[in-house]
Amino acid sequence: IQDLDAINLSGTSDKTWLNSAYGKLNFQLTKNTRAELLFNYDNKNKWGRQDSYEIADADPQSVWDQDGPGYTWKAEVEQMAGNLYLNGKFMYILNSFYLRPRDMVAGQPWTESYYPTFHVSGAMDDYGTERTNYNFVLNGNYFAEGILGADHEIKFGVDYVQSTVSTYSLAEANLELVYVEPGWTEVW
Repeated sequence: IQDLDAINLSGTSDKTWLNSAYGKLNFQLTKNTRAELLFNYDNKNKWGRQDSYEIADADPQSVWDQDGPGYTWKAEVEQMAGNLYLNGKFMYILNSFYLRPRDMVAGQPWTESYYPTFHVSGAMDDYGTERTNYNFVLNGNYFAEGILGADHEIKFGVDYVQSTVSTYSLAEANLELVYVEPGWTEVW
């Protein structure tokens, strides 16, 4: 775990943890067959993430807590049979990313006030996405010797990828209020 705690330009704490775990196993199954298993985990936790700018004056519920675990699993087999080399891989990748409001404030929309000073209040939207990826790969090399007076390498392969993305975004009260100055209010 990497524990990062910095003070940003607005003077507020920027607390982040980076969590990681990795594992890899190699097997020599036979003289001509090798296998490999791989696991990878990465996660970023961030407490008090603000919208795209640093806000010096914001209510506690106007920030997100970020969570973004990502997993990768891979299985691979290599085979040599005479002059033929085959390699097969399967990968599964799950990348998730969540921005959760620190405190849900029922019925209070996100509000930006620019007058007389900049201030943010209300609930942030609840956002999340999951991106999954399945990948199958089969590659081969054939080493042909002495054909047409030379040695040749013939390569072939196939790659199949299936990806899906699921995303949600839930805004409290389904609107955003922006107070620019007295008499000028925008509703989104």
